Amino acid sequence: QKATLSWACTKVRSCFLTSDKDGQVVNMQLLNPETGEIQVQPGEATRYTLTCTSPDGYTSSRSVTVSPFTAGLREIIPQ
Repeated sequence: QKATLSWACTKVRSCFLTSDKDGQVVNMQLLNPETGEIQVQPGEATRYTLTCTSPDGYTSSRSVTVSPFTAGLREIIPQ
């Protein structure tokens, strides 16, 4: 299943979304600095960090970890 990461910021000049799996920017060219969303489907627990920069040069970051959904298996033992 996919997870949707969404954000809403004010007074920002730029934003970058990175993942800890490979440290690369995820869809950087598609990110609207003020609002947007992106769907992700990691194969393993992955931490995503959104870092935004204000027109004055200040930066702020927020992170979230997304884990893949796996249906739990349960062993049924007859009694």
